[in-house]
Amino acid sequence: MATYLPSQKTVSVTVQQQQQYTTTVTIDEYPTTIYLNQPFTVKGRLLANMPMGPTPLPNMPVQLYFDDMMIGQTSTDSNGRYTFRITVAVTSPGTHNMTVKFPGA
Repeated sequence: MATYLPSQKTVSVTVQQQQQYTTTVTIDEYPTTIYLNQPFTVKGRLLANMPMGPTPLPNMPVQLYFDDMMIGQTSTDSNGRYTFRITVAVTSPGTHNMTVKFPGA
């Protein structure tokens, strides 16, 4: 019967922090007026600010906020473009804020 003796191997590895880039979300198309219970569309792009210039970020989540409440989430396409088609039940007439956010990845 064979006997197996213990063994080990140690190697050195270098740990680096991943490069981090700032991002830009654009809102290219949006309505200036929306109507109660009527759908509307918001379109734009998500770009990484890379050293060689703005680069589209595909398949990333983007979120749509109305005032401070998230009302939708979608993903960018292969060109970093997103589209929201949404209906908001506006509770009060007047000016409201619409924001598109990229939560990071």
